[in-house]
Amino acid sequence: MLKLYVGHLAFHTNEVNLRSAFEEAGVVVHCDLIRNNFNGSPLGFAYVEMRSEAEAAKAVQRLNGKELDGSRLYVARLWNKIGRDSTEVAQETEHPAFPGCRIPYPRRILSTKVLSRRIKHAARYYARIHNVNSTV
Repeated sequence: MLKLYVGHLAFHTNEVNLRSAFEEAGVVVHCDLIRNNFNGSPLGFAYVEMRSEAEAAKAVQRLNGKELDGSRLYVARLWNKIGRDSTEVAQETEHPAFPGCRIPYPRRILSTKVLSRRIKHAARYYARIHNVNSTV
């Protein structure tokens, strides 16, 4: 299953119209039209989950730039915050600082220069909040 981001939706578009547009490309597992928490009005974007990667690619190809309810759609694959595909799962690997403990962690390890800057910043912040003299 692969999630797609759908942007530039008209505010009067509902889940039924969106789902029917995407079902032309394949089976829609889940359709989530994002709404305002306070008044329930749509925010103009949605997430659509397709059954397979081939169907998702077909949906992107067919529906990106297509007009739906008077608005031209933007359809793209959803990527996670690290920049990898949303279908990838974090691998459990052994962290160098904790031997024997297998946890998912990012591959990018901070350099000592960046790490020391972050520690200094945290120490200064702590000192400022608690009115303590910082020696860092």
